[in-house]
Amino acid sequence: MFSPKKINATDTRMTATILQLLRASESETLEFKQSLGEIREIIETAGAFANGQGGTIVIGVTNVGRVLGVDIGKDTLEALANSIQQQTDPKVFPSIVVAEVEGKTVITLRIEESSIKPVLVQGRGYKRIGKSYHVLSSSELTRLFFSSGEISWDAGPSSGATLDDIDVEILRQFLRRARQERWEYPLEALREAIVNATCHRDYRDSGNVQVRIFDDRVEVWSPGLLPEGITISDLYRTHNSRPRNHRIARAFFLIRYIEQWGTGTLRMIELCRAAGLPEPEYAEMSGAVVATFRKAKLTKRYHEGPEQIERQKRAIEYVRQQGRITTQGYAQFFNVSIRTARRDLTALVDKGVFHRAGKSKASYFELTKVDGRN
Repeated sequence: MFSPKKINATDTRMTATILQLLRASESETLEFKQSLGEIREIIETAGAFANGQGGTIVIGVTNVGRVLGVDIGKDTLEALANSIQQQTDPKVFPSIVVAEVEGKTVITLRIEESSIKPVLVQGRGYKRIGKSYHVLSSSELTRLFFSSGEISWDAGPSSGATLDDIDVEILRQFLRRARQERWEYPLEALREAIVNATCHRDYRDSGNVQVRIFDDRVEVWSPGLLPEGITISDLYRTHNSRPRNHRIARAFFLIRYIEQWGTGTLRMIELCRAAGLPEPEYAEMSGAVVATFRKAKLTKRYHEGPEQIERQKRAIEYVRQQGRITTQGYAQFFNVSIRTARRDLTALVDKGVFHRAGKSKASYFELTKVDGRN
């Protein structure tokens, strides 16, 4: 329900504000109206203020600020608010204050700047210039419409243009370029890893082929260890193919998901290098073969940042010289528990500094290869 604010002379702060308005001159944000009989001009001024920076209309005073007062009936204020709302588009909702000033009733309307412009009054737009308001031209309406942020110029129709004006070849060139997508990881390399995991997995194992997605890497897990005679090191060079599941592998070969036997891991390496990414890391972990793809090349921050504890840095130097380290060897070297050694080494694996190799019960840790180097 409409409920205007009413004050009287005892509300000194509000009264002082209104008296200050009356002492001021009409401007782009202030308008005086003598009576409610000027309702049309009041509404047009409200629309002009909404199209500008907002403003205040004081009703019951002359244009020089002399108080005349207005008579207010039971429904006067509600009818005033409704008239403004109904005749503006988008609707303007004035804040109405009734005050007793110098023993006479004065109405003030506060109009806020509209977030959607232009505001029209019975189909016409108005703007405030100095002490008066003017009708907006069609070009001014258009400019105000675009500047309000509802739509940009280039989203509007092109006058006189037809479909024949569109250059089909240029449109095709644009669509070819616009449809280019750069994946975080080479799509073909990920597909190769999933195909390998599906073809070579141990189906006697109840586990599933998994794709694990992290902020900095993607891991493809294939249940089962490598076939006899194939080592992790072999995956980084040309090697014989020994598919565990011949018929499944043959089916993938026939649909060209496998291009040449024994080249899948090398193809993944080449694709990652071409994309400017580190080589994929191959390892045997928890009874599975894991291919890990990383987003960025390793930098010294992995082992020289303040977050690294001293023994991890020393472990990295140890592996640089000795080639590998086991969990047991780490625990003995630093005189820590197996649990602590496992936690430290896992953290280095998670950061991409080490990768796990070897059989599950005799696994060890090596430096991760980057661009063919340790």
